[in-house]
Amino acid sequence: MAQRSFLEAAHKLSISAQTWEDAHHGIANLKDPWLLVLDNADDPDVDYQNYFPDGRLGVVMMTTRNDDCERYGTDKSIVLPGLNDCDARDLLLKAARVGSFQHNVHDEDAMVVARLLHSHPLALIQAGAYVSRGQCSLAEYPRKYERQRRRLLTYRPVQARSRYGDVYATFEVSAEILSATTTQAAQDALQLLPLLAVCGSSRFPLSMFETAYQGAKDVPPGLDDSAEDMEVRLLTPWHVARLPSFLDITSDDWDSFRLMEAVALLKAFSLISTDVYNNSLFVSTHALINAWARDRQDDSELHQTWLQMSCTMALAMRSRALSRENDQWLQPHVEALTDWEVTTMFAAEPSILVARNLVRCGWYLRARRADTKLFAIMQRVFIHLGLNWRRVERSWIGLYDLAARNLTNRGKTRELVELLQAIVKIRDAIHAEDHPYRLSSQRALAMAYADNGQVREAAALLEEVVKIQKHSLVDDHFERLVSQHDLAIVYQANGQAKEAITMLEEVVKIQEQSLAEDHPNRLRSQHNLALYLWETGEHETALSMITQVVKIQEQSLAEDHPERQASEGWLAYFQREIAEEGMAEEEMAEEEMAEEEMVEDEIAELSIT
Repeated sequence: MAQRSFLEAAHKLSISAQTWEDAHHGIANLKDPWLLVLDNADDPDVDYQNYFPDGRLGVVMMTTRNDDCERYGTDKSIVLPGLNDCDARDLLLKAARVGSFQHNVHDEDAMVVARLLHSHPLALIQAGAYVSRGQCSLAEYPRKYERQRRRLLTYRPVQARSRYGDVYATFEVSAEILSATTTQAAQDALQLLPLLAVCGSSRFPLSMFETAYQGAKDVPPGLDDSAEDMEVRLLTPWHVARLPSFLDITSDDWDSFRLMEAVALLKAFSLISTDVYNNSLFVSTHALINAWARDRQDDSELHQTWLQMSCTMALAMRSRALSRENDQWLQPHVEALTDWEVTTMFAAEPSILVARNLVRCGWYLRARRADTKLFAIMQRVFIHLGLNWRRVERSWIGLYDLAARNLTNRGKTRELVELLQAIVKIRDAIHAEDHPYRLSSQRALAMAYADNGQVREAAALLEEVVKIQKHSLVDDHFERLVSQHDLAIVYQANGQAKEAITMLEEVVKIQEQSLAEDHPNRLRSQHNLALYLWETGEHETALSMITQVVKIQEQSLAEDHPERQASEGWLAYFQREIAEEGMAEEEMAEEEMAEEEMVEDEIAELSIT
């Protein structure tokens, strides 16, 4: 196209040219000032330097979405940022042909639409044109967008005749170039983009793919994929086989080359952006690109893409190697991944194998205290699989276990006790007494007993769990410390404050040696120990401990995380009580001083007399 344009320009300038090179040379030798615009110079495989005439009287201006083209600039490059809210609103109102005297009436509706379309200029123009033709009002557009997104984003205003006439077409041009390219990087890029699209559009930690590789390497190759009595949370070679091809599981060591080449190529076409945070690389996609990447796939392709990404996520979470710094960025992506229609997620695949991915994601959401989100997922999955919450089926016990833990945080105490009793009964029958799944279920039942007021039953069951773990696990084992922590809580509820503090102090001491200072379990133990110390009158120690907990949680937990909010609430209470104690002591001291002065005055009067 560029070569044809050179010939057309030469013809208009009366330059004799048989080839585009002739035209290129003729433009370089023009005696008058000239401006050459290389528009949409996006292809990373093209050396655009070849199109620059050498003439000193000319200026070449490029428009591109490829960051690498910045190297061609002899003066400077200008990055055009996205529209701000006000500009986006004004562009939409103008495209909708709303008169300036009516802007105040439609400002609020226009702002809602502008944010819905993430201020994408072409999308705003399309929306405005759609409204101006009477298809709907600005107020109605968001509802229509939710139901007919693809139609609205491929709507072409009458004046739009080029291949960039609609939002999706601008993205499709890049996909066409990648599809026509036979390189491995191009094929990997075409695989990576839809994987990102089944998640959210916010920053995504690329380290998750390396962690998935590590999780896959830990899966024993001989596991039987078809065994129905296995734990639902167990991942098998079936899950490993469905990882994206750019994760070479046959390699002995992690090799990021193919992944990074795919990322670089998508970035060159402005389909993703990258940034570095805490020495980790993240990618982000525009919400409309995510929508396009999903909409261009049929149902079968969407299912396969979802399956690849859910296996990747599940294996990453299996490895426990994802750092907490990056782990926190995964939540919106896990929520988006688990928010798909269950028919898309399960399709024709073995249900129990697909469910294992969802269970892994579910345990992650539980740890992040996304309780409402997890409850909604559990309901949809149980309905799809035809499972009854009150009748535990052995082959799905891992799914029931997750559902029970979710009920723990939703105040369903009676239902929780009944469900956990059924789970424990099954696990007691199929597992040895020191099996971690059996002990974990018993511990959960004990805490449900405690919440239900059955403190003695809770203490007896937890004491037995701790006794077994002391013989089967090392002192700093994660599960053993959790059981001791829970037993301390039960002791406190049972009025055994001394035993509770002693046990919790031991747990905290070990956790301070074995866990990072921002590990949730360590913070949870310190939080509870602070409360128990406060109740025994050690106010200064308790205040110091809860202050440190809050300080760390402010860096590691979201503002609305229940545990952070709880710690902040107790800190405020401690501070208020200590302040009131100080005021009371000060008032008492003043009263004592006044009494002493009164006595001294009386003695003085007597002496004078």
